[in-house]
Amino acid sequence: MTSRSGEARTAVSSISGTRGRFRLSSTGWTNYSLFLREDGLLVGYFETESFERSVAGMDERDVNTRWQADMAQYFADGQFERLEEVFHLA
Repeated sequence: MTSRSGEARTAVSSISGTRGRFRLSSTGWTNYSLFLREDGLLVGYFETESFERSVAGMDERDVNTRWQADMAQYFADGQFERLEEVFHLA
């Protein structure tokens, strides 16, 4: 494991505990996964009824401020980069 992937695992642990999971689910985040490649590439996926409401709900939580600070280096321009879905198999 590279140093960068180790840092990402440490940062992820701040929101993956029971309280963090409750805050995510209470703001509409479901089926949330993070995928980490050894070189530090971090890709996240989640489902929600309203992206805007879910993000706004997390913006009101103090844990989100810490999470964003810890994870900013893994996000494009320190922000979510929304990707276009090009294939889906249900």
